[in-house]
Amino acid sequence: MGLWKSIINRMWNVYSVWFVFSVFTVFIFERLHKVHPIPLVDEVFHIPQARNYCDGNFLQWDPKITTLPGLYVFSVIYLKIAGLFMGQDFCDVHGLRVFNVFLCLANFILIYRLQRQISTLGRWCDGRKCLADECKWRDLATALNMSLFPVLYYFAFFYYTEQLSTFTVLLTYSLSLTEYTKESAIMGVISIFVRQTNVIWIGFILLIKLFSLLQRDMVAVGQYVNVLKDEEFFQMVTALIYHPLYSWWKRRQVFITLISNYVVKMRHYLIVCVIFMIFVMINGGIVVGDKLAHVPVLHLSQMLYFILFASSFCMPYFIILGASFKSWLRQHYIIAAIFLVLCAVVVRYYTFVHPYLLADNRHYVFYIWKLLYERNPMIKYFLIPIYLYGGYCITYFLDTHSFAYKLSYLICVFLILVPQKLLEFRYFILPFLIFRLNVYPKYRWQLWLEFFMYAIINLSTFYLFLTREIRWDDIAEVQRLMW
Repeated sequence: MGLWKSIINRMWNVYSVWFVFSVFTVFIFERLHKVHPIPLVDEVFHIPQARNYCDGNFLQWDPKITTLPGLYVFSVIYLKIAGLFMGQDFCDVHGLRVFNVFLCLANFILIYRLQRQISTLGRWCDGRKCLADECKWRDLATALNMSLFPVLYYFAFFYYTEQLSTFTVLLTYSLSLTEYTKESAIMGVISIFVRQTNVIWIGFILLIKLFSLLQRDMVAVGQYVNVLKDEEFFQMVTALIYHPLYSWWKRRQVFITLISNYVVKMRHYLIVCVIFMIFVMINGGIVVGDKLAHVPVLHLSQMLYFILFASSFCMPYFIILGASFKSWLRQHYIIAAIFLVLCAVVVRYYTFVHPYLLADNRHYVFYIWKLLYERNPMIKYFLIPIYLYGGYCITYFLDTHSFAYKLSYLICVFLILVPQKLLEFRYFILPFLIFRLNVYPKYRWQLWLEFFMYAIINLSTFYLFLTREIRWDDIAEVQRLMW
């Protein structure tokens, strides 16, 4: 038994797992592309735009496209370089989709790197034991599962922004953890160039650094607090506001010096945010096209949808918290009651339905809404207890971080999701991945269950893609199901 365990542990390394993952990914891609070699759904906008860039028509722009041209620029550069070496023009549907397959394989390595960084920082394993085989195994298994995360993995096979957006944001985050501030900010700019809402993750890193500096200054004035505790975080903020050292009206010059130091230390991220704000003012909004269909609203139900989404895909980790939740409920029943009432108010008054949601039967969310929410309007209220349990589980796993981290994450998820009127699972990808990085797998079976759950979901969606044809009266080409 020990021999077999030793052999499995040797085989279970990042190179062998990545190789197997790559082979299966390429095989699936070729199978899907063979069945549907023409542009699908939003690819009808993205692929012609990329072809314009391939042909040197950089001033040609489709007004239906809402994102900046980062995807087209980087994919065209990649294909042009590949074309020079291979002596072939790869700027077609297959070549453009291959770019995302390449990014999917790169994301596997990047996620593994992030997991190792987090382990080293003591998030998962004791920092002194981060090189232990068990911790390495969990890091690698988590990287594999996150790479197979169904909503993200699906878009590895089509020409969408998801894979590049994920790569640039996670690399920005990874660089920030190793204190490569300038490089992290530059990568942040690239991530915004791919999708504008990625600026919020720059703000996430900025807030974490700001709170870190605040804690350092509390130590400097002899009032150290443990910011892992929520109440002490507020004590820190209050002390900083009222302490004579930081009172503007008493020690003006010291206060200015303090602010100046903060600006200098965070200048790279601040510059990115300021430039983006100027862009928004000049552009008249965050989207660059189809602005009438993307008017910001206060869609608070998006937060509840995200809780349900995260609870579904983190089921192996949430199901073991039942006893802990019951204990919390007995001690905090008033908070739970308030949460339930607020959820009912949000469901009643802040649930919006975008016309695109009801008009496009090529997305799974269309069927979920039709079969679940529209068939029985009361289902929205029946789900409220699940929102409570899911919210508790999310908070439980985030408690390994400081209150400042939790607050920063909550603010960023709110800013990404709530202004969106359209319910679209793709918007949940990065908020989910950032959260999943903080989920500690207590048992090995949780990682295995997550793997098989994701594998079954992926295989089911691929099967439906290959076998289910959707025909529209105004479009001659066959349409297919996708996330």
